[in-house]
Amino acid sequence: GMQQQEVAIRPNVRIVMHPSSYDLDDIVVTAFGGVQRKSTISGAVSQLKGENLNNLPIQSFDQGMAGKMAGVQITQSSGLLADGVSIRIRGTNSISLSSQPLVVIDGIAVTEETNLNVFNSGDGTRFNPMATINPNDIESMEVLKDAAAAALFGSRAANGVLLITAKRGKQGKATVSYNGYVGVSTATRLPKLLKGQDFIDISNEKAANRWGAGTVIAAWDEKRSETDWLDKVYRNGLTQNHSVSVSGGTEKLSVYASADWNDQKGIVIGNEMQRGSVRLNADAQVNNWLKIGIAANYSHTTNDGVLSDGYLAGATVSAYNAPPNVPEYINGEYNLTANGLLGAGNNLYSYEGITTYLNSFYHPTATIDLQRNRNTSERLLGNIFGELTPVKGLKITSKFGIDHMNNFEDQYSHPAINGVRKCIQWTGTG
Repeated sequence: GMQQQEVAIRPNVRIVMHPSSYDLDDIVVTAFGGVQRKSTISGAVSQLKGENLNNLPIQSFDQGMAGKMAGVQITQSSGLLADGVSIRIRGTNSISLSSQPLVVIDGIAVTEETNLNVFNSGDGTRFNPMATINPNDIESMEVLKDAAAAALFGSRAANGVLLITAKRGKQGKATVSYNGYVGVSTATRLPKLLKGQDFIDISNEKAANRWGAGTVIAAWDEKRSETDWLDKVYRNGLTQNHSVSVSGGTEKLSVYASADWNDQKGIVIGNEMQRGSVRLNADAQVNNWLKIGIAANYSHTTNDGVLSDGYLAGATVSAYNAPPNVPEYINGEYNLTANGLLGAGNNLYSYEGITTYLNSFYHPTATIDLQRNRNTSERLLGNIFGELTPVKGLKITSKFGIDHMNNFEDQYSHPAINGVRKCIQWTGTG
């Protein structure tokens, strides 16, 4: 690799890259807590330090990997909070099955689910289980990218392996650390949609081409109502994260403990996420041949999702699609038809028995306000281990781990809007 450089921006900048030979001396985790120097590894391994995730406005650590590891592609399904993240190591490896890599945290393989929501076959709102893990607790991440990973983890490593090492206590005086940030997010590069008069002119021009000159299928209502639907759906989102950790230890005992609170409001109205988590990692050197330890993390996450992309009734898609010359409300009530669609105003949705528009129009803000898409997730992730050193150079380690997750999925649609009625689902893994 090359050495990292910081250069001030000025005219006629000349930058010379210098090789980074010391990278070969870096220590990387290879499997089940084992470590090696890069110079002794024959397989393909990429590493990302946990410090690179600090102060990033992300909900899950996998989002923070984007653009930071060679051969690893990170794709987020949408801009909604806690939405699914696709991880591809050296491309897609399966045509019909999952191409997600195996995720191993502190030597324990965790759930391979990429979406905890099961309603509508997981095709509606999505919830990424990796959003339940605090990125501030991560010491490092390693990606095993080639077939050599299969020798360590078997067929589960066919799509690669993501190894995550959590922070642990270090020998020395106890230290208390605080990491926090507050930020604002906003939607960028939104499409420029037609204004009311432009929509009327183009709609009537299409009608004239179909039915003859003078045909009118779009017109202003009595109040000349005009609605900017994107402005009704998008907002500036506020993000804040506060994390406190304590670390320290002696030759015999080391402890790392942390507490984290994350509160985010998304760029789409109604999209919010709160996560609280606590972690305790402890290691005890009982004698010169026995070491024991524990790693435990509990998190409670609440996510208010919004039906968005992939559906005409989704808040964002319906905002792109809705006519701009109809009002949001009529007499204080949502402008809805009897079958729960957006009221047409003086527009004609059909002419001489023929549909005038390709799709039905859904009410964007009613979709948000009259629906509920809430996930409440509790996750206990931990392990205990014992490490024997019978002779110098030989270590025997045994671990027992648990990844227990309860996810309560509550989805409801008001009868006044077009779509599903009410559904409550519960899923659990352990």
